[in-house]
Amino acid sequence: MNNNNIFYIDATTIGEGGGYILLEYIANFLIENEQKHLIFCNERIETKLKNITASVKKPSFKELIKLYTTGFKDKTLFFCNRGPIFHNKHCSVYIHSEYATLSFREIYNLDTRICRKLIHFFTYILNFTSARISKNKFLVQTQHMRGKLFKKRGINSQTLPFFPKIVALKKINREFDYCYISFPWPHKNFQLLLSTLLTPDFSNVKLKIAVTIPTEKRFDHILQIIDKINSSTKHYVHNFGSVEKKYIPEIYSKSKAALFLSSKESFGIPLIEAAQLKIPILAPNLPYAQEILQGYYPVSISDPEIFRHELKKYSQLLFSGDLQPPKLVINNRISDLIY
Repeated sequence: MNNNNIFYIDATTIGEGGGYILLEYIANFLIENEQKHLIFCNERIETKLKNITASVKKPSFKELIKLYTTGFKDKTLFFCNRGPIFHNKHCSVYIHSEYATLSFREIYNLDTRICRKLIHFFTYILNFTSARISKNKFLVQTQHMRGKLFKKRGINSQTLPFFPKIVALKKINREFDYCYISFPWPHKNFQLLLSTLLTPDFSNVKLKIAVTIPTEKRFDHILQIIDKINSSTKHYVHNFGSVEKKYIPEIYSKSKAALFLSSKESFGIPLIEAAQLKIPILAPNLPYAQEILQGYYPVSISDPEIFRHELKKYSQLLFSGDLQPPKLVINNRISDLIY
């Protein structure tokens, strides 16, 4: 592919979180390398992408139909966890969400609204057609995701990880013991962390923790627990709220260690960010963490009592300076994705 060809990206369902972080990294890479491109996106992210001078467009219905049927002559990246109906030798379908690996029965059993289930069923059928019948190329970030996609949906894929580089700030005061940078979705287990801080047998440890939870009504229950911790315990949880990406390195740099307690993850971008900044990491003993990190500190997220014991033990090591940063054991292959 040369720079005169247009690199198309379908990002029409990308919103917040890890999907957008990866998308913005792709856009910046294309801009820096003067690669012509066009990102089909929605109104939620259109302005943010324009702010970094990316070429974006909200597609018309006709353009969407063309995208998912005959396609374009130039290379196209389908970044919404779903592929086109017909074979397109110029396209790649990138799966970066665990929901795209669920079996038909698992989708049916999801505890969610019926409209959400219908969307997952539609994606299931679309990807089955795209991969098994039209033989389009599917890409994933880890061997763990590759195995799940094949086991649950019979889709072969290639492993091609990529991630943004995060630069450390000049040495500043590490005022927080831990940071947990993530949206507080149920599978992120913020409730486990916060309830631990409220337990009486955890009162002999004093922790200061930084989080990034948007001050929105949908997260009121989590925000109320934080208020309770700050008013009734000696722990302190500092909520930065919704934070722009450019301020994330500062929060890491102010923290002695990072927490990431997700039970379901395709990649775990916060793990990669913390590892690049060389701070110790506490994370579950699960494949998504094992595949990208070497030397992190495993914690239980299924048993609150064990988690309390482990957090207390690791915190004592943290205070004495005996926790070490892990090693990042995957390579960034952004060039292979584009060219």
